[in-house]
Amino acid sequence: MSLPTVFVCGATGVQGGALARDLISKGVTVHALTRDSTLAKTQDLSSLGVKFWPGDFDNEEALKSAIAGCTSIFLNFFPDFTDMSTNLRQAKRIMSVALAAGVQQVVYTSGLGVKGPERMDCWDPKSIVAAVLGSKQDIEQAVRTAGFKYWTILRPGTFMTNFIAPYVAQYGDFSRTGVLVSALKEDAPIPVVSPETIGAFSSAAILDTERFHGREIDYADEILTPEVILQKLSKASGKTLKNHYYTDEEIDEAKSANPFVGGQLVTREIWKCIDMEEAKNQGVPLSTFDKFLEKEKARVVETYAQAP
Repeated sequence: MSLPTVFVCGATGVQGGALARDLISKGVTVHALTRDSTLAKTQDLSSLGVKFWPGDFDNEEALKSAIAGCTSIFLNFFPDFTDMSTNLRQAKRIMSVALAAGVQQVVYTSGLGVKGPERMDCWDPKSIVAAVLGSKQDIEQAVRTAGFKYWTILRPGTFMTNFIAPYVAQYGDFSRTGVLVSALKEDAPIPVVSPETIGAFSSAAILDTERFHGREIDYADEILTPEVILQKLSKASGKTLKNHYYTDEEIDEAKSANPFVGGQLVTREIWKCIDMEEAKNQGVPLSTFDKFLEKEKARVVETYAQAP
């Protein structure tokens, strides 16, 4: 059987980049768009064999050029906080171009908690987080009904990369002060996932179309409390990192000014959305936070270099 040719959204990001590298390592042809061909990430992936076209998801002609000859597309979007309709509009445009080009398969990476977020005690249908999850729900439904021969929806947990630069900036001054001030809870475990596992799951869905067709899979590598996460980060960075948990009053004050606080409240309960035994039985090897920290040792040390 011939290998597929895959159009990967967000190839220079965490998820798209992980998938692109995994596919390239297996001899799969990868197409992608870039707004800036001079970026180090773009040039790095180009050197591995990823084929880039100039443009973005709003440029239909660029999409037509990049998707031509592809058999699968991988959808992956970062929320547009100024216009929550952007991602759905882009997803529909990409899928429309793909169907016209004869693409057979779509794989969408959504997020843990997108299915049934109302089960969470912190759920606020008027919040920014609800708008983000609502956008993902709309894209999931568009994927199901678009008309592709094969489709798969993947919902990964919290990215391990959130604890290293530049992504750690969502936790304010944590990397400089060594104190993670957040709305997380000491005893509320977090399902975390490495880029490699994201790449492996996405690649598996693309390469085994029949087995993964019509499936919606929630997954993570392991579930760790914030205390354990910082213990492991402390060991890897050589610094003593600590958690400071907002009180309920501090949360009420902070969440209106800081959209990440709402996300942290959801993260408190995200463990309710995953069955780890089911995740382990998907035929995709899982990793650990320890392995991630070992692999990213230099970046971890650099991230927390200013911490006392």
